[in-house]
Amino acid sequence: MPRLERDEIISTLVAALEPEKQVCAAYEGGSAAFGRLDEYSDIDFQVIVEDQAVDQTAARIDELLKAAFKISYRYEIPRPAWHGHYQVFYRFAEASPLLLLDLCLIQRSSPNKFLEPEIHGQARVYFDKCGAALPPAPDPAAFQAGLTARRAQALAMAELFAPFAVKELRRCQPIEAVAFYQGFVLGPLIDLLRMRYDPQRYNFRTRHIYHDLPADVIARLEPLYFAGSPQELEEKYHLARAWLRELAEE
Repeated sequence: MPRLERDEIISTLVAALEPEKQVCAAYEGGSAAFGRLDEYSDIDFQVIVEDQAVDQTAARIDELLKAAFKISYRYEIPRPAWHGHYQVFYRFAEASPLLLLDLCLIQRSSPNKFLEPEIHGQARVYFDKCGAALPPAPDPAAFQAGLTARRAQALAMAELFAPFAVKELRRCQPIEAVAFYQGFVLGPLIDLLRMRYDPQRYNFRTRHIYHDLPADVIARLEPLYFAGSPQELEEKYHLARAWLRELAEE
């Protein structure tokens, strides 16, 4: 049996959705928007609908996918989601388990459509019947406010809670030490590195980091994520905190 591929899933969705009066636009983000599709990429599929048509369209898509493909797993994000949209994930029995369909239904009136090219790349638009899938105008003031707030929060969290990693090592509780190290040392470090080298995605943490940060920075950063013993973890804790202080002082 031929394996189900991404193009068949997308073409099935587009063919069914484009004639729908309540559906305005459909486009793909993620790896497709950055020109980085490979055999491991999932499908980040966004659909803009009239405000009152979210549930109706979600049910229509669910019926469509059940009829066209064998769904092996489905998970709907409880609402309200952090972004305010309807989001559901599908996995298909005939496809690679990595080929998830990440489907997001966005109300037409929503200002957050994941279409900022400087953040989300150039969306691959399959149809746009009402001019809804257009990049929004930049808002430098809002961007700067968000970045400033994130920087202050990152530095505060590191100042308050980074030492807890060493505290848990002293208690001979290395699992908790690792959690504090990851969350309150490496997390703020990543934030400040992004603000220096990739400020538009200052809040993406490790997502796409191998593409967004310079190779020499990655080479310095990567070893900090791997410690073979509590002693090595403490050594890397001090290296990471020193680097964080360097960035904070710049």
